[in-house]
Amino acid sequence: MTVVELLVAIALLAILLVITVTFYPPVIKVFNTGKDDFDLMIETSTARDIISNYLTKASTVAITNQGRMSFTANTDIITPLAENCTFYLYNATDTAWPTTYPYTSYELRYTEVNIFGSGKTIAHNLNPPPLTSFSRIGNQIAINLNATKNSQNFELRFEIHPRNL
Repeated sequence: MTVVELLVAIALLAILLVITVTFYPPVIKVFNTGKDDFDLMIETSTARDIISNYLTKASTVAITNQGRMSFTANTDIITPLAENCTFYLYNATDTAWPTTYPYTSYELRYTEVNIFGSGKTIAHNLNPPPLTSFSRIGNQIAINLNATKNSQNFELRFEIHPRNL
């Protein structure tokens, strides 16, 4: 191997390294953006499925405020047991219901004991409701979930028609 061959190999390696370093950050940024979109879509879709499963069994529904919905669900058809449930937007800085939603990020929680701060978190990174996250017209419940993660925004709107209302 001559010195000229060695210099050519080093030059080619340097060119390849410059190209790789130049294109690496934008590729990673695009990947992270896609991952954030996918994470938001999966989490809000999972929340939709959980809410739908409970609300289809609801016999009463009360939209308490723009980010809180309480209902009674008959969970067992054979022996009609009633289960009181609440879905609500929660931020650890809030102290109690009702809240005016002054913060930029909330969790969507589900609780059966109806105590502020309790329950299972089913979605993260939700924005405060612009008007309402939950609304009811007749026997139709409309739900609007808007989430943001690392400047990526995802909005999911859906309607549920509980069969027992």
